[in-house]
Amino acid sequence: MRLAIDATNISSGGGLVHLKSLLANFDLTNSVFDQVCIWGSKKTLSTLEKKDWLRLFSNKHLDGNLWSRNIWKLLYFSRAVKAERCDLLFAPGGSYTGGFKSFVTMSQNMLPMEWNEMRRFGLSLMFFKLLALRFVQLKTFRKAHGLIFLTQYARDEVLKLAGNIKATSTIIPHGINSYFRSTGGKSPAQDMTVNVIYVSIIDMYKHQWNVVKAARLLRDKGINVSITFVGPASPKAYRKFCAALEQYDPAGEFCHYVGNVGHEKLPDYYAAADICLFASTCENQPIILLEGMASGLPIVCSDKDPMPEILKDGGIYFDAESHESIACALEKLINSDELKNKLASTSVGIAKNYTWSKTAQATLNFLEQVAQDNLSHST
Repeated sequence: MRLAIDATNISSGGGLVHLKSLLANFDLTNSVFDQVCIWGSKKTLSTLEKKDWLRLFSNKHLDGNLWSRNIWKLLYFSRAVKAERCDLLFAPGGSYTGGFKSFVTMSQNMLPMEWNEMRRFGLSLMFFKLLALRFVQLKTFRKAHGLIFLTQYARDEVLKLAGNIKATSTIIPHGINSYFRSTGGKSPAQDMTVNVIYVSIIDMYKHQWNVVKAARLLRDKGINVSITFVGPASPKAYRKFCAALEQYDPAGEFCHYVGNVGHEKLPDYYAAADICLFASTCENQPIILLEGMASGLPIVCSDKDPMPEILKDGGIYFDAESHESIACALEKLINSDELKNKLASTSVGIAKNYTWSKTAQATLNFLEQVAQDNLSHST
């Protein structure tokens, strides 16, 4: 049997890490699949590890802009998959509107599924983009033969919205890259600066401005805390973040924004930190949280689902929309070396369960199951 993969909308970030990690860990030795055909841009395909069983397909439309890619996908993609005699299509991006009937997709983005989080963007282009994505993805989920979720929380919420789903579904979490394992976790003396790291895009549901206010509150209480923010920024949220910096730390004394850095460089930032903070209120399975857990740092974290499902009892939770709650969680952790060590040890242990080899094997097994079920139903 042949497996097709739709990588036409995968170019960077977590989607590309997921694709590369799956293919690097796929073992087709005893698989029902003897070949994998993947369509994407030349840039995306050039990052993939070469395999004897892997065939790569690209064209000028897939290297073009969004409209060019989507028009080609709508008119020609299904035909291309059928021409290669593929038995099953895997569309990890969550959106597929083509005519190939046997396909598996994934739910990787909860932002279009959570109305309260969408409202944070106001009547903006981003809001309407998320609204359109919500419609397309729910339609995709209803048509799919197989559906992969990353967490139980995402599964429950999406199935509640989608209603009548006929697809076989499963939960397969992402893995963690090995270079994040136990790079941090030092315990500073109480009279030294406590370095906190928050890795994430600056966006409306990430609440970096509340973290700035929390740091100011702690500094006013005599707690010598410093926050390093790492990640890209969306324009509206960045303006709100800058306004908070101007109001609460105009001299740049204890809040530092380093912008976006390469994924492979993040372990160095974790290694220089004492505490990892994560203040998002909308996630499916936050890889950033998993990486912080694996790094060996004690964690303070948003109490919104699915974070407690992942971190369990390996961190201290707070209300990300309350700077007082954030400050209280940080203060509790800073004041107890025993608690820091206990939580760091617990979260590292939990993180060991998330490996790309496990993810790849579970994904391959599920794809095989769906392909064989479809074959038996068609005969």
